[in-house]
Amino acid sequence: MKRDCEIIHELVFEAQRSGVTPEDRASIKAHLSVCASCQGEVGWIKEVAGSVDFRAAELDSAAEARIHAALRPVFEEAAKAQGQRARRGVWGLSLALSVAAAALLALGLWWKTDAREVPTEVPMAATLERTLSAKVMLRSGVAMLADKEVHEEVAVGQTVQTGKGSLVRLRMAEDRVRLLPESSLKLECSTLRRAVLALRRGTVHVHVKKGQGRHFTVRAPFGLVEVTGTRFAVSTAKGGSVTTLAGSVHVTLPQGESVDVRAGQAWRVGTSKVQPALSSQLTSLRLSFAPAPVSLLSASILFVRGEPAGASVRLDGRAVARAPLWLRHGPGPVRYEITMGGQKKEGVVTLRAGTSVDLRYDFPPSSRPQRRRLSRAGVSAGRARLTGLVRAGDCAGALGRVHGMKSASRHARAEALAMVAECHQAQGENDKALTLYRRIARRFARTPTAANALFEMGRLEAKAGRVTQARAAFRRYLARYGSLPLAADAKFRLCRFDVDGKRYGAAVRCLRSYRKRFVRGTQFSETLYLEARLRKDALNDCRGALTLYQRYRARPGARKRMEEVLFGRVDCLRRLPDPRFPVAAREYLRRYPRGAHAATVTHWHRGAKSVVRDGVGADRIPEK
Repeated sequence: MKRDCEIIHELVFEAQRSGVTPEDRASIKAHLSVCASCQGEVGWIKEVAGSVDFRAAELDSAAEARIHAALRPVFEEAAKAQGQRARRGVWGLSLALSVAAAALLALGLWWKTDAREVPTEVPMAATLERTLSAKVMLRSGVAMLADKEVHEEVAVGQTVQTGKGSLVRLRMAEDRVRLLPESSLKLECSTLRRAVLALRRGTVHVHVKKGQGRHFTVRAPFGLVEVTGTRFAVSTAKGGSVTTLAGSVHVTLPQGESVDVRAGQAWRVGTSKVQPALSSQLTSLRLSFAPAPVSLLSASILFVRGEPAGASVRLDGRAVARAPLWLRHGPGPVRYEITMGGQKKEGVVTLRAGTSVDLRYDFPPSSRPQRRRLSRAGVSAGRARLTGLVRAGDCAGALGRVHGMKSASRHARAEALAMVAECHQAQGENDKALTLYRRIARRFARTPTAANALFEMGRLEAKAGRVTQARAAFRRYLARYGSLPLAADAKFRLCRFDVDGKRYGAAVRCLRSYRKRFVRGTQFSETLYLEARLRKDALNDCRGALTLYQRYRARPGARKRMEEVLFGRVDCLRRLPDPRFPVAAREYLRRYPRGAHAATVTHWHRGAKSVVRDGVGADRIPEK
């Protein structure tokens, strides 16, 4: 009998006994569709499994070994006498032993060496609280459990630590966990009812399957992250953060505060509100759980190792991780590709269920990456020479020096490109500067320089009259770097685009959004003035404009637009009309006797006096 058929027989038996996962059911269905011999066996297996009561308690490993050892000779003799070994195979013997053991338990027969009374039925609560270990699905690089390397599983109470460039993927029942490089994670609790992970440092990606009723908690230094079905990431970098790809996450802080992070959102410690997650964060989360989960019963183990370590491994055209690599993979042919420094090894290997395959490579030393790190003195000297070229106006020479900085860090190269872009701006070459800023925003998106580059892109596009491109750049800035200081300026520029484009309704909504989001923004008073002016001149809403003018006057230090505010107030009171008009007119003339609107206000004030003197409208505008 083939090994695949034996596994399918066991899965059918388990399906009748306690149920199997949807992946295992799919494996059973696929095998029965092509195997005629197993189709005849399935009915007999179901009949035997249905005739035995399996509600008795599970045997421990020692007792089960004693029962199998005692009954094995009996069934071997019976199999020889009936000539059924070829028909039932090894699995038939295993099934008979299991049936006999269950029958012994049902009759109450037990070894005298164990005086415990075996219950006839296992309570559901005890089943849900049974401790489960985490199965290792992938290990790349160096991952340690205390003083030994991570192998096939992680028990409750153990801590997994990953080194630089290392990666570990775990499977806990139906949930999946991915531990990123330079991280430390402890498995505090794992049952069918709940799971608790303690993230001490680094980043972990978690996929909790919905509908299984399992409460999942990640204990981080900044608080508790609790879910019941979602895909999310928790990081301790820069104080701590939570990013959610699907579902919802509830974060509880030690101070008693709580935050709900929904799909597509991110939250960082120290901020009061959630922000839209970066597209790069969501893509990383999506790729973490892109391959479908592999059935543990039908999986094969693939081990890729060799010299030098760190080679890139691709399976069936998909990048997996770097060697040394330990991976559980489904059965069948697999096309592999191992590359490093221009050297490549590729081929096809056939994986069988329950077996392991060891792939080795040995690349020559010339293929090893030769990247020389600059010392601090070398970096400082290079930056000094680059600064000298920029001050001298030699933008082309400075750009050539940047191209030679291949051994420098990504942050240093991004800063050097920004310096060259500023050099082009000083020379009036805005198009060349815009090209460099685009390169920084695209190739160095994770560096702090990329935020300034994206803002400068929007500013230069607006300066060139390309409003659509400028609007897109500022919106990207708000989506990626909404918590940085320049975010308020980017939002205000978007509002000005609406005002200048005579999109008055959108402009009013944008100005209100600015004041709600950036309470301490430098343009807060300016938004009050702009909205009041729009309501007075474009929307003919003088009462709303008067309210905004009053808010502007009440703000401390708001003096830049005070003359325009007082004149707008006078105009609104004249239009309504309002009895306060003469008082407002005299206040304007007293503070700005030679102002830009002094003649107009004087004309309006004299006209109001003449109307009152002639007795027309005296009840509306009394003279003081």
